[in-house]
Amino acid sequence: MNQIKKIIKYFLPILPAIIGFYGFMQVDGIKVSWALYNTIRLYGLNTDISDINIYIEIARWLAPVSTAGIFIVAIGAIKNNVIASVRSLRKDSCSVYGDTPEASDFLVSLGKSGIKGEADKIRKSTYHVLMFEHDEQTLEFYAKHEKDLKNHQVFLAMKRNQQLNIKSGNLFVFSMADNCAIQYWENNLAAKTEKIALIGEGELTDILLYRGLLTNIIALDQNIEYHIWKKDCDFIYRYQEFKQIKFDHIVFHEEPYYRQLPLLEKMDRIILCGNDEDNIEILSGLSQMLIDPVIHIKLRAESGIHAIYDSKKITVFGTSEKLMTREIIIKEQLMNRAKKLHQYYYEQYGGKNWDELDAFKKQANLFSAQYGIVIQQLFQQGTNKVLLTQLVHECWCRFHYLNGWHYSKTRDDSNKLHNLLVPFEQLAELEVQKDRDLVEQFIAE
Repeated sequence: MNQIKKIIKYFLPILPAIIGFYGFMQVDGIKVSWALYNTIRLYGLNTDISDINIYIEIARWLAPVSTAGIFIVAIGAIKNNVIASVRSLRKDSCSVYGDTPEASDFLVSLGKSGIKGEADKIRKSTYHVLMFEHDEQTLEFYAKHEKDLKNHQVFLAMKRNQQLNIKSGNLFVFSMADNCAIQYWENNLAAKTEKIALIGEGELTDILLYRGLLTNIIALDQNIEYHIWKKDCDFIYRYQEFKQIKFDHIVFHEEPYYRQLPLLEKMDRIILCGNDEDNIEILSGLSQMLIDPVIHIKLRAESGIHAIYDSKKITVFGTSEKLMTREIIIKEQLMNRAKKLHQYYYEQYGGKNWDELDAFKKQANLFSAQYGIVIQQLFQQGTNKVLLTQLVHECWCRFHYLNGWHYSKTRDDSNKLHNLLVPFEQLAELEVQKDRDLVEQFIAE
């Protein structure tokens, strides 16, 4: 469709010229140079040729329309360029590149701080977000404009979140699936003995499990069960150290979910993680096969699902309206919280300042700030600070395990080896105090 629009955009202005030139060439005795000259004059509403044929007549009427169109487009381009230049001066300015529906939705949500990015021009915006349809397009665009983007905060939308492999501290990679999973668990924290089913063939199933294990850390005696129904679940291969995680149980089912209905009946919630079409089909089936199930369904839009299924136990999540927002994609508030937490740590215990941190450590700080929301909730519910301190260490261990780290007596960051991947009871007093301080920082926010 976009290709067709481009063809129409560039072809229509020259259509009168093609028709007019052909018409003038039909006039007896006219030279090619005069035919070209008279064709060009049509765009200025001028022609003194008395011998006008049907082609020249058509071109004579089309040319003014084309001229007006070119003028309007030119004025519009100038206007848009001025608006974009002014907006780029704002501290919260954000240029968005890409022609995906997500890019359009995000640009709308940005309002006056949003700038539609151009393929051949990088403005001096504070933030730059690349949201192309394919990862290859995103990487190619970034590589092409790397020098111009070097000193800016750049966010790359990728199908798979490769953030932890990025070297540049100003470059952040995110996936919409990861953002969806983060938002989901923030709004739907698990209970400590909950049984949760995840059904779906997409990337979201793995990411929801990954983020669930990192977010649902609420008690030392919790026993959360995650049951996964996915044909090709590569979670086992991507997160090989997940077996080091304590308290929770993860079960990967080989049989299709519809052949294990008695087990599904025991689930406290069922999360449908596939594409919209598959999710709605599964929802329809489960609503008939199970007795009043609690179902959370991922959909791009609400789609009037509650008008069709008369159940208060159906929750829609991950809609475009909720995901395509500034805070979800750029995470300004979360970034500021992470910087504040790290600054306190830096002042108390030394190390590197924020700008010197590599991408992994920045991501670790961002995740810590996210988990701080859970700590605040637990504290408000009456959980004591001693237990919260232990949970913070468990959270830190899970994050490292799920990102490929291993225990070693000698720390070696380059090989993902850490000496603090031990039970809380084995920590030195200084390390325990660091966790206590972190809890205090969370509570004080």
